[in-house]
Amino acid sequence: MDELDNALFGRSTGSKPKPSLGNIDSLLGETKKAPTKSTLDDLFTDTTSEQKPAPTSSSPATTIQRPSRHVVGTTTLGSLLGPPRTEKEPKPSTASTIAPVPAATPPPQSISSFSEDSLRTKRLENEVERLNREIDELKIRKREDEQDIERLWKDKLSKRNLDHQQDLNDIRTNHEKHISKLEQEHSEELQRLKTTYQRQLDTIQQSAMQWKDVSTVVDKVDMLSSTIHQLTDNVTTVADHSLTEKENALRIREQQLENREQRPNIVKDCMLRLIEEKNQFNDERKKVHELNSKLNELCKGQETAMEQEKYRVREEWNRLNAEKLVFKEDQRFILDSIEKQKMVLEKSKVFTETIFFR
Repeated sequence: MDELDNALFGRSTGSKPKPSLGNIDSLLGETKKAPTKSTLDDLFTDTTSEQKPAPTSSSPATTIQRPSRHVVGTTTLGSLLGPPRTEKEPKPSTASTIAPVPAATPPPQSISSFSEDSLRTKRLENEVERLNREIDELKIRKREDEQDIERLWKDKLSKRNLDHQQDLNDIRTNHEKHISKLEQEHSEELQRLKTTYQRQLDTIQQSAMQWKDVSTVVDKVDMLSSTIHQLTDNVTTVADHSLTEKENALRIREQQLENREQRPNIVKDCMLRLIEEKNQFNDERKKVHELNSKLNELCKGQETAMEQEKYRVREEWNRLNAEKLVFKEDQRFILDSIEKQKMVLEKSKVFTETIFFR
């Protein structure tokens, strides 16, 4: 039988390990069973009786076309294995079984049935090998896909970690920059407040000094006006006294002139002298009145200047008080804004710390 098989199909007589159906059974979840003749015949019952065996060749495995992956899933095992043995091989009669078979030349029916069995077995082995190869390829492909998916997720996780770390670093740097900027603005605002407060204190001190100077000037002007009034009173009293004295002297001289009528030339001279003295007295009187009017005008000018200065000082004092109130309000507003900025800084610091620890 081995020599006939070798002569017909070119197969080696050595023992060859047959491919098992373990991979198919493992996929289908069935337990492995030893194949018997009845089960093989049951597998072969799905094929039609019209199917013919493939022509013999030295390498029959290479002539079989490899079906695609979809075809493998849809084709049945009976269509792949060919017609069953029971349909192709007629049952031998009792006479043929009893008749002796020559040892040298076997009957043609047994040779054809044997060739069909060997071809069917070969096809089954080739199909099993192909299925095993596809299963191995699917396993390798599945393993590669799993490795690719694992590598992809590892890359995604590493990238996500890097992005998260970068975001944390950016948040930390932005928080530090914001805090430094707020601290710088706070220090600048405090320095500005200090300079403004010092400037306003200087202006208040200067205004106080000016007020003192103005008060001293006003006191001096009052003293001068009082002295001018005293001088004018003294001048008027002196002028009146001198006028009365001169009038008395003129009256005495007139009496003397009346007594000295015998001396007309002397009287005439005395009259002329008296007239001149009277004119001089009138001129002096006019000068005294002019001086008095000038002193009065000077006093009035000083009084108006003093009133204007007092009004100006009062306006300046009111303005300084208003500026002081505005400064206090600005200072209070700035302090409130600084407190609010501190609260915002504390809240932002707590928020960034919570984000950082998360």
